[in-house]
Amino acid sequence: AKRQATMVMAAYSELSEVEQLSVREQLHYLSRVTKLCPGNTEVWLAMAKLCRDGKVEQASAKVMRRALGQLFDTFRNVPDFTWTVFDDLVQYEPEARRRLELYDQLIGVYVDAERPDLASLARLRQADLYLELDRPIDAAKALGRTIMAFAADGRYAPKMLKKMVAICVPLEGGSQYLDDFWPGYLSAIPERRNNALSKYFVRMHEQAIDWYQHRNHPDAVRQIELRLDQVKQTSGPSIGANPR
Repeated sequence: AKRQATMVMAAYSELSEVEQLSVREQLHYLSRVTKLCPGNTEVWLAMAKLCRDGKVEQASAKVMRRALGQLFDTFRNVPDFTWTVFDDLVQYEPEARRRLELYDQLIGVYVDAERPDLASLARLRQADLYLELDRPIDAAKALGRTIMAFAADGRYAPKMLKKMVAICVPLEGGSQYLDDFWPGYLSAIPERRNNALSKYFVRMHEQAIDWYQHRNHPDAVRQIELRLDQVKQTSGPSIGANPR
């Protein structure tokens, strides 16, 4: 099937031009190839190009939704390629609400695959879409969910937190939302890594202290300082180079 799909895709461009295939006919052609060999990346790139060029109309939405579901299932265990084509593929969908739902499905794939790098990229992109729709609190909550899913990872959770803080601070009630978010996040960060105090653990506790000092919440500051001191006393020196 793999070899056959490669041959079929090699003929796709010439056949489309000679036969003057409509966009719907091209989608039908490409959909048949995905059924033949769903792991063929060329077919997904061709489908993404049709969407990126604005040629796929709403009438083909069902075909595209099925295709996206197949994409997620096919690359679920090694999902890197999905990020290559996803932004283009969802251009078929004019309704922002449905695009947001598709982002949630994609992020679910990344969470299941334990890929904080891809999950953070997708969630940050989705947050921008929420902001374009003037839905900042939804953006903050979505970021918070993915931060908590990967709270143990010191590379990507802080990037999402930075975005969440920038969104929340100007909002009425946004700072209170962050007040409530910090404790759960801090408790989910491992104290140690490789039998030594985690530099990431220390850094985020220090950021939380700065936050609550700025917010004039001395009780919260004392609680975090106490925990940080206790952990430092029972652990070795923090790991310097690795942020996790």
